[in-house]
Amino acid sequence: MKVGRTALIVVFLALGAVLAFAQESMVAFVDGSVQVKVGTAWKEVDIGQKLEGGATVRLGSGALLELTADGGRSLLLSKAGTYELAPLWKTAPAAKGTAAKLLGVVERVAAGTQVAAPTTVAGVRGAASDTDDMLWLEDAEDPETLYESGRKAESEGRYAEAAVFYAEALRIVNERSVVDKERACVSAYAAARAHVAAGQLGRALATLKAADPAAAGELRPAYAMLLASLLAEFGDAESARVLLAKGKAETWFSGDSLKEADALLAALKK
Repeated sequence: MKVGRTALIVVFLALGAVLAFAQESMVAFVDGSVQVKVGTAWKEVDIGQKLEGGATVRLGSGALLELTADGGRSLLLSKAGTYELAPLWKTAPAAKGTAAKLLGVVERVAAGTQVAAPTTVAGVRGAASDTDDMLWLEDAEDPETLYESGRKAESEGRYAEAAVFYAEALRIVNERSVVDKERACVSAYAAARAHVAAGQLGRALATLKAADPAAAGELRPAYAMLLASLLAEFGDAESARVLLAKGKAETWFSGDSLKEADALLAALKK
């Protein structure tokens, strides 16, 4: 059977399009079991590792992967399964564009509430760290001090640094014998928001998943919307729908936040 010249041209153009997007990428963040196929074997990936453009990766349950490539684009995955990276890069957005969109959503949801600019978390002392790189916490640091340091860094545009302070406040709150879940949510949300502003979307999602949005009090609408939006960006539309449906059933949303939740739900059904 002969293949027409036009058909061959179409095939070559299609292959060229895939190859154009089959570019090398870097693992910006990984959480849980994520493996890359090397020959016939599967090997765990690490942060900072470079993956070939035609690589195939496998995510276990609860895992997430954030990849970055030249041009500022990012590829976000959090649903268990096996993925060929080359075709996925064809529709991968710019990380900065995604971050701006996410921050716009939470700003609209939190506008006019006390959680738009939270000011404090639990004022309790943290235990000494068991790791060498955290020994500075053996000083008189507490979550409130760390949180305020985070707010200062955030106000000065040092978002990645702010996220570290907020995350440490969260860690200390969670290490107490009795955890104040609402204050843990305040720190988790602040850390995630700062991570998003810094373009660290994988870290933002992992941080939000470390606390329970149902315990976030007045923060629940913004917390749930940011978490659902990140889940959707990482390809887990089903988990995002379940979270938003739960929030609507338990009346987390009202007014503008309800409109935002309904809009996201409608987008997820397309």
